[in-house]
Amino acid sequence: MLLQRNNDLCSTVGSKFENWTGVITTIGANGDGNAYIEIEIADGVRVKTWNNSFSDFGDDTLIDSSSDLFQTLLSIDEDSPVVFSGEFIGDGDSCVKNSNLTETFSVIDPQFLARFTAVSPRE
Repeated sequence: MLLQRNNDLCSTVGSKFENWTGVITTIGANGDGNAYIEIEIADGVRVKTWNNSFSDFGDDTLIDSSSDLFQTLLSIDEDSPVVFSGEFIGDGDSCVKNSNLTETFSVIDPQFLARFTAVSPRE
């Protein structure tokens, strides 16, 4: 089921997404000062970064504090509707990687990892 869902997502969407809409469920900064973000795109389906440098090693999803995107995020609060773009983090043979610790939760509570290139308030 998980493999089929990921294959369907990859063949339909690919690894990049542009001008998607969602609601910020989590936003903050880690101990290094880099931003993390989680956006719900449907009930129980989220696109997010890691929230710490250890987990993010090799994925580079955290948003650098010197970036324009970081500055934009400073003016956005949780529960805010947003428009966003970016690229999914791949995982082996799939164009998407989940942050869930188990395969079961990857199916029932998908949390797709991504590198965001733009996030802005939705008007």
